[in-house]
Amino acid sequence: MKATTVKLGSVAPDAMGQDIRERRAEERMRRRTEILNAAEAVVHEEGWDALTVVRVARRARLSRALVYVYFRHRNDLLLGIRERAMEFLGREMVLASSLGASGIERLGSVLQAVARFSHAAPMYFETLLRTEILSLEGASRGSGDFLGSRAEPCRRVLARVIATGQRDGSIDLGGADAGLIAGILWRFVYGLLQLAAGRRKRGGTAAVLDASVEQALALIRRSLAGTPNDLSLVALRA
Repeated sequence: MKATTVKLGSVAPDAMGQDIRERRAEERMRRRTEILNAAEAVVHEEGWDALTVVRVARRARLSRALVYVYFRHRNDLLLGIRERAMEFLGREMVLASSLGASGIERLGSVLQAVARFSHAAPMYFETLLRTEILSLEGASRGSGDFLGSRAEPCRRVLARVIATGQRDGSIDLGGADAGLIAGILWRFVYGLLQLAAGRRKRGGTAAVLDASVEQALALIRRSLAGTPNDLSLVALRA
């Protein structure tokens, strides 16, 4: 029987190179996470004015040069925290989108989740406010690109529950596109939360949901409610 000779190194370099690239990617992700954790800690403990590359590097126990590799200035840190804020909000909206027997009920659950976000994660909410100001001061955005492309998953959640309501008859858009209405609702609700946040800062209500926000959300549901196929309209609007 003829022996088979295996040439060592004929395949190994490619596999080794892939392994090295994966480890480097994991290391970059780990470092980036460490830096953003430090950035959030600085904001939480010292306030937004303290958010600088120097403070974050000190908090993370890393050199400024290394932090600059990942975040060149304060605004980059802010945008990094925004990514986390949008991921957090997106998860909350997805969870809420399954609560309810009809589309209108699920829409109500999702809108409530967005409204609660400003209280459940105040630092993340403030991050979105600040990055929105940055985007307005910078390059012009496309129509409907509220909070940038990072917000698209959130708008899609709204569009899905609206489409569900159209199918079961609990939502009536009068022929309008679900995606368009989702974008309008997203901007409308976020604007309400900005007003409520400003009111709290001026010493207003400390309720989880400002009464005006509650009323506005109820108005949205009533204005979109159609004639449900299998549920009582009175129950849906209650």
